[in-house]
Amino acid sequence: MKWSSRTPQDPEPKRRRSLSDLDATPVVVAFALMVLAGAVVGVALIVPRLVDSIDTETFRSPAATVAPAAVAASPTPAATANPTPTPGLPAVNGKPLSLSDLQRAWGSKGLDVRAGGGAGGFGGFAVTPADVQLSGGGGSMEVAVLVYPDAQAIKADWSLSAGAAPSPAGGRTVPAGGSIWWNQNVIVVTRSGSGSVVSSAREAFLGL
Repeated sequence: MKWSSRTPQDPEPKRRRSLSDLDATPVVVAFALMVLAGAVVGVALIVPRLVDSIDTETFRSPAATVAPAAVAASPTPAATANPTPTPGLPAVNGKPLSLSDLQRAWGSKGLDVRAGGGAGGFGGFAVTPADVQLSGGGGSMEVAVLVYPDAQAIKADWSLSAGAAPSPAGGRTVPAGGSIWWNQNVIVVTRSGSGSVVSSAREAFLGL
């Protein structure tokens, strides 16, 4: 009968376990979590840059593009200081005097008054003179009447001083040879005349 070298009292020898015998599940799970965390961080860093790129490139507003340099606008020509009046459209209304006031004053002197269209021979004035013919007492005369909106407006076209005949400002032209009368906002330029009608017309005009 053979006897074993191990007695019943001896404990069973401990078996050494290799690394391959260890349970690999926790290690795999930990590694998978690390990979997943890295992927999340990578996505978090890449997505904002991608969105910024899309916003600034693909969907760039047309307003964001650099506009071509604006072409400098040519300067607007300065308004003519003394526009040439429109022929055929004489000025007849103003304050305090209008052409109708002159017609009544001349009529009160027994003169026949006929107003026509625009008078020729004038240039550079702000208003168009009206052509007026006067007759009576065996004589006749022709005058040009310039009616301004008010007593201030007349000063732009005429040099005025008490006791002196009005003279046109620079750049204005009047027919030669006539005398010039002035009353508040109205200028009368005589074109031709004979007889007592001239003195009557002047007296009536200056008496307004």
